[in-house]
Amino acid sequence: KSTIKLKGNFFVKLKMKCFTVLLALLFPLLFSCDKEEEAFTVVEYEALPINKTLEKPIYVHYMPWFQSPEISGYWGAHWTMANKNPDRILSSGKRDIAAHYYPLIGPYDSNDPDYLEYALTCIKLAGIDGILIDYYGKWDFNDYAQLLLASNAVIEMCQKVGLNFGLVYEDRTLQSIVNQGFSNKIDLARGDMVYMEENYFKRDNYFKLNEKPVLLNFGPITLKTNQEWVDVFSAIETEINFFPLSYHPQYYDLTTIVDGVYAWVGEAQTEDLSNYAQQFDFFGGGALFEFREFYEEGGWQATNQSRLFNRNGALLRETLNNAKNTNSDFIQLITWNDWGEGTAIEPSLEYGYQQLEIIQDFLGIPLNPGSLALTVELYQKRKEHQNKVLENKKLDQVFYYLISLQFDKASALLDQL
Repeated sequence: KSTIKLKGNFFVKLKMKCFTVLLALLFPLLFSCDKEEEAFTVVEYEALPINKTLEKPIYVHYMPWFQSPEISGYWGAHWTMANKNPDRILSSGKRDIAAHYYPLIGPYDSNDPDYLEYALTCIKLAGIDGILIDYYGKWDFNDYAQLLLASNAVIEMCQKVGLNFGLVYEDRTLQSIVNQGFSNKIDLARGDMVYMEENYFKRDNYFKLNEKPVLLNFGPITLKTNQEWVDVFSAIETEINFFPLSYHPQYYDLTTIVDGVYAWVGEAQTEDLSNYAQQFDFFGGGALFEFREFYEEGGWQATNQSRLFNRNGALLRETLNNAKNTNSDFIQLITWNDWGEGTAIEPSLEYGYQQLEIIQDFLGIPLNPGSLALTVELYQKRKEHQNKVLENKKLDQVFYYLISLQFDKASALLDQL
């Protein structure tokens, strides 16, 4: 018994010594980590403009309608459509999403600050001046509140990155709300206009022509008379430039409220559009890489638009030059991220950075090989180092290096992580 007791005391003392040694080793490490976190100071550089030879403003149409379980708690309809399940991993290693092409970073959430940081930094480095947001209004019906949240989030990131923004108003939402028995379409649209005036039109980085905010309309679809739009615009004091889709002023006899028109997929290749547009004060040209919708495969109703092949980038080059050589006042790229219609120029597994490099070349931007890839690496490192204080402070610094065009410093800091 005494032998057992002696052995027990020996092991207790041994454990205590080991614990003491372990603490002695770990404590300096823990303390040094805290000191390093405190010592690392993020320098918030201002966003610098991209030098380019083309002076005509160039914007990209932006969709705020994606959701993922990580952020929103579910996969949104634009990843699933009627028959896809992103939780299912295919033999290729990709998630089963409703698209012919696959985002380089994988499917994401439009309300994810990591995604917004990556996407807008990438857009900036491509030489694009800003985004035109597919905008569904302020009302809490269907998924419109979720889309408004994502729209406001991307607008705040535009300010941080040094990009402009504008709105492409979807008046189709009005009829959907009316069909549910609420209010009338004029009052609903007037409420949307007041919200836009109070929250967007007065911002310094809102898209303007001749000092007036530009409001594009994807249609009209619900408000189909000149007088209806007159009634809607009477709710605000701000004078705006109103742009429906090309040829729609004639469809609906919009006589006094139209300041300009803009091209979409079907008109981006037509040379006669600029002649038609001369009757208006302004004209927005369009350019696209490809159109290949997934709606039929995804179990949704297909459109009547025929597929437009990218022809190894030739379609994008042609439509860019067409928009440049007409009397257009700005160019809209169709689109940043409409994966369901196959028009996305956002980096993908299939095309990499091809579309953005074509745009950089078109804009006359001195190429900096690898700069666009740094934005993807920033996003991936954010996901890898979630909730790590020091690492994310360093990634904050990477972001400020990128928007201030200090690519070598950004790359070196990413390499440390």
